[in-house]
Amino acid sequence: IHEADIRKYDEITPLISDVEAVIHLAAYTNVPRSTENPMMDFDTNTEGTFNVLRSCKESDTIEKIVFASSNAAVGEVEGAVDENRVPEPIAPYGTSKLYGEGLCSSFSRNYNFKAVSLRFANAYGPYSGHKTSVVPKFIRRAREGKNLEIYGDGYQTRDFIHSKDISSA
Repeated sequence: IHEADIRKYDEITPLISDVEAVIHLAAYTNVPRSTENPMMDFDTNTEGTFNVLRSCKESDTIEKIVFASSNAAVGEVEGAVDENRVPEPIAPYGTSKLYGEGLCSSFSRNYNFKAVSLRFANAYGPYSGHKTSVVPKFIRRAREGKNLEIYGDGYQTRDFIHSKDISSA
């Protein structure tokens, strides 16, 4: 495991130069803030992902990259998500993730490594307490002895995935 700033090509390239696979989880993940500060989102998620892929291209040892995308690339969907649905991201965050998927696809087709993009939806786990999504909110409220707030009629559905399941995948 290496920690580096993906916005800095010269910082990440040496870390990628002699490995077989890269699991790219780095991102600016705050969807509401991506609309307030789209430049931070672009710098990290778009340019940063390009830097990771460019570093993979320069390496002679990379065989595969796994890119952490997001269901935010799809946009709002009524009912079940169909993999053939045309993406319509709403926030800059979703757009940056969709762009990352496109970069992975084109780099994989043109250079000597495979790439796969995984669209996580509502990920949660031990280190997600800072997140504003529903599972961390429910956990915080339960720990504080507060009622859980459910908006709408209570019949809404959502997909959730625990960090252990992401790690297993």
